[in-house]
Amino acid sequence: EATATAVPPTPIPPTPIPPTASPLPTLSAEQLQSATYFAPVYARQVTLTSGRFEEPGTLWVSLLPAMAFGDLNGDGLEDAAVFLSENGGGSGIFVSLVVVFNQAGQPVQAGAVTIDDRAIISTVEITAGQIVVAATIHGISDPGCCPTLVVRQTYALEGGSPILIHQASTAASGAERAIYITSPLSGSQAVPPVRIQGHMPIAPFENNLVYRVYDLDFNELDAGPFGVTAADLGAPAQFDNLVSSPAFLPGTTLWFELMETSPADGTPLAIARIKLLIP
Repeated sequence: EATATAVPPTPIPPTPIPPTASPLPTLSAEQLQSATYFAPVYARQVTLTSGRFEEPGTLWVSLLPAMAFGDLNGDGLEDAAVFLSENGGGSGIFVSLVVVFNQAGQPVQAGAVTIDDRAIISTVEITAGQIVVAATIHGISDPGCCPTLVVRQTYALEGGSPILIHQASTAASGAERAIYITSPLSGSQAVPPVRIQGHMPIAPFENNLVYRVYDLDFNELDAGPFGVTAADLGAPAQFDNLVSSPAFLPGTTLWFELMETSPADGTPLAIARIKLLIP
């Protein structure tokens, strides 16, 4: 009779336990409500308590409820976009977008940009390293108390400071007024005359825009008319224009802007900006 041969059990190696990753340092709303800021309009350093700073008769600063978290400087940590409102005793309440970097879990203010007096901030989000703000701001003819221009603004960071690169507004019909430059891409080289291509959901008044060229500090260097084509009044528009400008000097880096303004009062309804490197 055959005898069964015992098969020794195969040892099973223990499953390695992965090392516990240290959590990335984060910023909290509570930190931001008690942080120290440089108030950009009145050029004062202030430390907030529960989101407020008061120096009676001189300055009131508040952190607005809207804030967003996301990586703005590419270091993998969540930074923040917040809004400070400043009042120096008059009727103006100036609202600024403030960038706060996350430095090992501590809030450190970077750049800021003032949006408007008594701006109404609806939402803010950080997407792909850019800050998108939905707000109601003043048109040129609006009374100080009551802004009516509903906008969606996109800000990109340049040296830590937020730069407005796109603004769309809402037409009376509810449709979007916007300018989209599809070529050249922002930050690319452009040989003069520069071919500017793109489209708009709604054609501007008389199919006319204005172009402007700025240096990196946003000093205006040149401006002129910029035409678009559309099948009908208020229909979608396209543009494909060659732009020659005395500002397009070899070896310079410039901002190029297209703007649609209200024919009634000149309010900027739509803005698109790209950075051009002139070889």
